[in-house]
Amino acid sequence: MKRLTLLLLLVPGLFLGAETPAPGPTRWATEVDVLPVATGGWYASVAAGRDVWRLRLVAAEVHLPDRFAPAGWEKARTRAQALLVDRFFRAGFAGPWIGGGLERWDEDLKGARGPERVRLESLQATFGMGWVVPLGRGFQVNPWVAVHRRIGGDRAVSSSQGECRPKALQAEVSVKIGYLF
Repeated sequence: MKRLTLLLLLVPGLFLGAETPAPGPTRWATEVDVLPVATGGWYASVAAGRDVWRLRLVAAEVHLPDRFAPAGWEKARTRAQALLVDRFFRAGFAGPWIGGGLERWDEDLKGARGPERVRLESLQATFGMGWVVPLGRGFQVNPWVAVHRRIGGDRAVSSSQGECRPKALQAEVSVKIGYLF
């Protein structure tokens, strides 16, 4: 009888102890990426999340240096819209994170031998990681790296100047400066 009583007292305690705590409040953030701004483009993002999960919406324009454009092409400009999910390794949106999502790219390039421009539209799968370092008073710096893989849309476009075929896999590295509300 003592064992049955002990079991009846312990089992509910196991289930009560296994409950997950209530999620914290939703936190909002915004960031500016240095790379697009440094190339003459722009960057805007808004993020919201709880505990270790964050959802980001991003819109940006990057002007690629000619050495990164496909052979025979120059003055490349990429406009992107992204929906990304990040997971931090601890609550509070600071420290290391990994993330991924989908991006829609609109690429515009000029032929190196004339004024003709070509345009490609694609869907990119993105995987990235970084480290958010709090600077105080809500400000933060976020060095990061990402890989983009073309999974849909235009893979190449032809013009009188030849074929433009951007790489299917592209890497990117930059630093974001942000504010956590």
